[in-house]
Amino acid sequence: MKPLFNADSAMRSAVVVMVSTYVAFALGLVTSALVARSLGPEDFGRYSYLVWLVGLLVVLGNNGLPTTAIKFVSEALGRDAIGSAREVHGLLERRSWLFLGILSLAFFALVPFFLPTGWEKARWVFMAIAVFSVVTKAGYIFKVSVAKGYGRFDVEAWTTVAASALNVVAVGVLMALRAPLLAFMALFAAMCLVHLLLSAAMLRRGGIVAARTAAVPSDRVRRHLFWTAVVTIVYGLSNRAIETYMLNRFAGPAAVGHFSIAHALSGAGISLLASGLTTILMPMMSHGLGAGGPGRVNQIMAASLRYFTFLGLLAAGMGAFLSAPVVELMYGTRYAPAVPALQALFVVAGATIADGAFYALFATMDLQRERVVLTMASVLVTLLLSLVLIPRFGLAGAVCAYAATRVFVFAGLVAWTRRATDLDIPWKELALLYLSALLAAASALAVAAAWDGYWADIACCALFAGIFVSTTLLLKAWYAEDVLRLEGLLQRHPRLSAMFGARLAWLAGRLP
Repeated sequence: MKPLFNADSAMRSAVVVMVSTYVAFALGLVTSALVARSLGPEDFGRYSYLVWLVGLLVVLGNNGLPTTAIKFVSEALGRDAIGSAREVHGLLERRSWLFLGILSLAFFALVPFFLPTGWEKARWVFMAIAVFSVVTKAGYIFKVSVAKGYGRFDVEAWTTVAASALNVVAVGVLMALRAPLLAFMALFAAMCLVHLLLSAAMLRRGGIVAARTAAVPSDRVRRHLFWTAVVTIVYGLSNRAIETYMLNRFAGPAAVGHFSIAHALSGAGISLLASGLTTILMPMMSHGLGAGGPGRVNQIMAASLRYFTFLGLLAAGMGAFLSAPVVELMYGTRYAPAVPALQALFVVAGATIADGAFYALFATMDLQRERVVLTMASVLVTLLLSLVLIPRFGLAGAVCAYAATRVFVFAGLVAWTRRATDLDIPWKELALLYLSALLAAASALAVAAAWDGYWADIACCALFAGIFVSTTLLLKAWYAEDVLRLEGLLQRHPRLSAMFGARLAWLAGRLP
């Protein structure tokens, strides 16, 4: 098959991937809310635990193989060596099935340690559902990764959207039938299979096939696979794995469900924003490094820190004030304990959203080893804090452990960046942004203390946003070039430019 790496295909793929990501994420939130309303906090916690466990085992089972497949398949195609691409495809696919087999045997032996709290069915039922989901989901992820190596980003986009839409309908049917927990778990496993079958069909129709002949991996493949596996596995353990496992063991399934809700909703408001910005930032930094050297990268990084921080603090404040009505509207009053956790995760994630800019800088400046070391340290910090806090404080302890670890990682990123690069961090402007957020939050909280209800939450959200933006301008946390850059963007939209162009020009004249 001819790979699709020309400019037009790249642009179309970028649009398809972006749209499909947001659509699938929205459908996932709808599915989660429907399942939660149907099952109740206890059983929804067990369902969330299964979803988390499958995700973790998929990461461990794939252990970097998908990323290695993307790199070396696309590299071979760049040399017009389709035969080599198929050999790499076949080699890594066979290793994938081998690793999944070993992981499944290990899980069979250790399943008593991974059962959801209060599980009343036979162990083999949970084991069968979990292993089937892991094998099919891991196979799906590997196949779409190979497709990406061919430039076929649409495979993941279309399969994800189609399966997510089908899942919403199926969950709605089970909800109408008042189906039990086991039915929803079985549906989750079936949807993992649907992902695999759809992706396999698209690859087969596109002529993307693996070579059947055995191939010996080169030293480059072995080395890349090793370090990618290390990064992937460490990241999997650092992504709320410890907190979720210990909540299940010490606080019960309801706490797992509340923590899952808080993480999902805060991710909708913060993580998607950060990932979108990082996607844009990494190519800009790489281009800047080639065009102007480290100095140009530093300029991009300094501006990015201010933009990341502004958007993160804005999202954090608005999300915190809207947490209660959003949780009650989507999940119902039974999930009110998730509100404080969601508010805390919003604030912490928004205040440290600039870590995405540091990660982009690490990748651009080839500081991946440093990132691995820092991530491993964060796993140890999370483990220590979780052991101390979760058995005693339950959900609140998990939130504190997660928040403290995120702050630790952010501080480590700042310290390591200053040590390894000549980055001039805009401390003054960042301090003014944080000060503006504190002043806006204090004003909105004063109103919230005297006024209760949905309309109060909405009013406080709007008040925070207005005061925060206005205060950043009054304190001159921006430069004239920032306003002029915004004015340039508005010129692409004549109506907006006519409405705000003169005001922005006036504002630019009063900023340094």
